[in-house]
Amino acid sequence: MPTKERYLVTVETKSESEFWRLGTFGLDLFGPLTKAPQENRFTVEGLLNMKEIDWLGTLGYRVTVNIEASKAARAPVQIGNLQDWIKAMEG
Repeated sequence: MPTKERYLVTVETKSESEFWRLGTFGLDLFGPLTKAPQENRFTVEGLLNMKEIDWLGTLGYRVTVNIEASKAARAPVQIGNLQDWIKAMEG
């Protein structure tokens, strides 16, 4: 049975064109594109499953798994609207 676990990852490309190609794959990538100073290296964060991670590796992308998403910190309380948030902040 395939796993559905997803991981917070960093995807690294060797060129800006490889980075833009990532956008055509329909993956859950987010955050700004960053470029390493003095290097031809671009990175972006994402939320991927192991199959997607392996697939990107076969295409030549370097994927670093940072943490399993289910183990990432979550906000302790979810506030529904601004008034609820203000009341919670006032104590």
